[in-house]
Amino acid sequence: CYLRVQTQSHFGNRLYFYAAVDTGWMMLFEYENADDPTALRDSLVDLNGDGHLDYWIYNYGSSGCCLRHVYQVYLYHPDKQQLGYAARLMNPTFYPQEQLVRGFGYGHGDDMALYTFRWKDGQLDSLEYIEPPFENALDTPHIVRSYWVEGERLVTLLDSVPAVYRTIEDAYWIGY
Repeated sequence: CYLRVQTQSHFGNRLYFYAAVDTGWMMLFEYENADDPTALRDSLVDLNGDGHLDYWIYNYGSSGCCLRHVYQVYLYHPDKQQLGYAARLMNPTFYPQEQLVRGFGYGHGDDMALYTFRWKDGQLDSLEYIEPPFENALDTPHIVRSYWVEGERLVTLLDSVPAVYRTIEDAYWIGY
């Protein structure tokens, strides 16, 4: 059983998250968003496909040029029977059935990186980055794909962004 308490003022938002214990309530964490008191939401949902409810806190900043959906992610640890901090993600889309997170960074559609992470033992492993086009020696634009195989970073050049990135929420921002 969890208890969530939110306070809000012109100084910002605060969330307090508690778990029921034999002696009452134990604070699991406190989240403060003093820099930007806008658009704070949260939810319990299975983010990593392990069958347990995890917790995310969402914030959307009030200034800047581009999409900036920021999620603080807390995974449930069944061995400890509590939530623990896992990651801060920009513009993510969660694919729990695949244990993946895909998303994109901050910027305009043609000048930001795309990413794919995999959940592994409660942590995110980088699987792939798709970096913005650059001009090579032949003045031909290419997209750089960085990925990892057995801990080694490999790089290839692509002519277009892989279609799997079309499933990202707000994909229109990246040109889909």
